Formats: sequence, C-alpha cells, structure tokens
Amino acid sequence: MALALCLLCGLTACGKKGEEASSAPESDDTASSAVTDGTSSAAAEDGVDIPFVVVPELTVQYVDMVEVINVNEGSTLNVREGPGTDYASIGSAQPGQRFLYLGAENGWNKIRYNEVEAYVSGEFSQVISVAQ
Repeated sequence: MALALCLLCGLTACGKKGEEASSAPESDDTASSAVTDGTSSAAAEDGVDIPFVVVPELTVQYVDMVEVINVNEGSTLNVREGPGTDYASIGSAQPGQRFLYLGAENGWNKIRYNEVEAYVSGEFSQVISVAQ
C-alpha cells in the first residue's frame, strides 16, 4: 500500500516527459474521487486511474499494570489476600513482573494474580500504562 502511494505521488509530481510538474490539477477529471467500497482513485496526467485505499488512523489502547520494583534480584515480593502484612501471603512476584491493576488501598496496589484479586505493597510496585 505504501508503494502504491509512493508511485501515485511520483506520477503526479513528475508529469509527462519534457513537461514541468504543475501544483494544481488542470481539470476536475484529475481530482481524487471516492468509490463506494472505501477505495479512491486518482487520475494521472495520461488519464489512467490509479486506485488507492484510504487507511483510518490507528488507535492505541492502554491498560494500567502494576510492575514489581525495588526488589533485589533473587528475592521476591509477597502477594497477599488483603492490603497489609497481617493478611496471608498467597504467592510471590519477581522483580519486573507485571499484573493487571485493579485499584489502590492504604498504600497497597490491588492486582489480578492467578485469576483472583490480590495485593502487593505500593512501596515495592508501581502503576504503569502499557499499550495493548
């Protein structure tokens, strides 16, 4: 598709051999026209229609994640049932590991851990936005 656009630009900018390129079309028949299937075409100076497709802008979606930080290599961070050290540990997380962010409570980040809601200390984790 990019090649087709480059060719289209090259054909309309160059003109015919021995002629200078014009900045404006000479008649309405050289203007772009929409076609019902979402494609368009442009007429080159020799009257040949060159089809091209109009591509809509891409939309990037972000999701908030919790990343484990400030944990020494070889160590792990406790993942707990609730927002505090008085709650039972249900697992552990490695430095750099990421989890879906569900909220915050009393300095703890609520995450999705093994398909359940769990908590990690906010001191050892950070909320980041990640493109999907």
